[in-house]
Amino acid sequence: MRETKLYLRIMLERCGYKLHPVKIEDMKQSIKNIVEHAEVSEKEIEKYLCKRMKEIGLPCIKYSNANETGYPDRLIVLPASQCMWVELKSKGRKPSKVQQIRIAELKKQKHVVWVIDNKPLVDELTEALTKWLADNKKEFEAYETNKIQTQN
Repeated sequence: MRETKLYLRIMLERCGYKLHPVKIEDMKQSIKNIVEHAEVSEKEIEKYLCKRMKEIGLPCIKYSNANETGYPDRLIVLPASQCMWVELKSKGRKPSKVQQIRIAELKKQKHVVWVIDNKPLVDELTEALTKWLADNKKEFEAYETNKIQTQN
């Protein structure tokens, strides 16, 4: 086995490749960086948001529009025909210019939009929605009753 590695090294060096020894500490740091990034990536935060919304019984729908770009990633469906938008970013990232324009347009139309780049913000949103749902429970029940009566 050792002879094969040596032969391979000699052949690669003859072809002009310079091989540098890899330090174990460098490899450990690279692995640590990958693991840390996975924890704060947009995809991971998005999965966490969906999980938390499911826990409180709210649909969290992936939104995409092929004709117009820049809309937030997720739409949370709230009781009484209401919704809110959530733009997800990797930790420390900000919305692009076109996303900022779309967010401003939505806010101008009185939509609620959250930009989230970490899990604690997802927790904050979940707590706020849980409180809002509890505070407005009677109103939502009355809305549902009126809606059912109107349909009959």
